[in-house]
Amino acid sequence: MNYKIEKIPLYDRPREKAINLGIEYLSNEELLALVLRCGTKKRSVLELAHFIMEKYSSFSNLLNCNYEELILIEGIKKAKAIEILAIMEIAKRVQKNKINNLKKINDPEDIYNYFSLLIKDEKQEVFMVVFLDIKAHIIKYEKLFVGGISSSIIDINVIFKKALLYGSSKIICLHNHPSGDPSPSNQDIFISQKIMKLGELLNIKLMDHIIIGKKGYISLKKESYI
Repeated sequence: MNYKIEKIPLYDRPREKAINLGIEYLSNEELLALVLRCGTKKRSVLELAHFIMEKYSSFSNLLNCNYEELILIEGIKKAKAIEILAIMEIAKRVQKNKINNLKKINDPEDIYNYFSLLIKDEKQEVFMVVFLDIKAHIIKYEKLFVGGISSSIIDINVIFKKALLYGSSKIICLHNHPSGDPSPSNQDIFISQKIMKLGELLNIKLMDHIIIGKKGYISLKKESYI
């Protein structure tokens, strides 16, 4: 594809294409180009957008970028970096609003569909807990721990202190695998079983532990690990 704006027919340029066909017909590069608005002396705006999309692979990865890394890209200065971050933050808040409007958790697919966007592209493992009432309605959800999933990082007492504080009868744990492979490690299974056993003593049920990869997930409950 030729990324030089002046060599693209007028009707096929991002702004005109969006007006004539609809915004949904634009590629990821074209959408990002509209946000960036202009390129540099060396790169057209489409070339700059293409470079950024190649660097991050997807908008999901771009969601977790930060200001410091964006301004290292040639052609991205303060204003453009903040504009990109603003768009990504809007996307995150839309997703959070969807979660807040979710009435009930029915199955692992619900967890993946609603929560994966929040943690799947994090560069470190992020351990999140969803606190639910007796009817599986969401009370609250929190990212509690960051780092490798191990007994030195995951403080199970903290999980249940919060569950008791929120009056939660059920919990769902989930974390991401930055490698992209959602297959559970022995440590994942060990921690999950410890959480389940303490939950039984406190009458707080561990409904599931979902491991999120780049393109899918594994339910430890469904796979009979817990």
